[in-house]
Amino acid sequence: MHSVFQYLDPRQSVFPVPLAFIIGLALHVVDQALNFRAGPVPIAIAAPLVAVFTYIYLRPNTWPRRFAVVSVWAVFGTGIALLGHALHSLSYRLPRPLTEPEMLLFDLGTFLWFVFALTIAYVIAARTTDETRAWIAIAAGPLLQLLWTLSFRLLVAVGLYA
Repeated sequence: MHSVFQYLDPRQSVFPVPLAFIIGLALHVVDQALNFRAGPVPIAIAAPLVAVFTYIYLRPNTWPRRFAVVSVWAVFGTGIALLGHALHSLSYRLPRPLTEPEMLLFDLGTFLWFVFALTIAYVIAARTTDETRAWIAIAAGPLLQLLWTLSFRLLVAVGLYA
């Protein structure tokens, strides 16, 4: 018989990954409903949790020291990517203001991109056998997150948005 702790242990069960994602998405939806724009807090919570839980699930024999480094980098890197995103968003002017549905989609897209980009980087790191490539993938996670902002700017420049 399985205990609740076995279901919540990311080394033994994949359950914490979708649970962290759903909690983060619920926080995002509540934040969006209560405020004009969704803030960065749901992203800062969900992206590192989903990525680290996925990493631990794929590499259950991870040493505590490595777990600590991977976790701290997920939080710190996501924070830096969010700061870069905010600075870019504040300094860049769109050809026209976003409509309300476009803002909702943009904020949801930002949430999804930040969570999945970091998770993909951590999956690559967990699946590779070469330690150097694993650390490069982990380090590149925040850069992948920041690509959302740059790809949106590219869409604007190409004219697909305007």
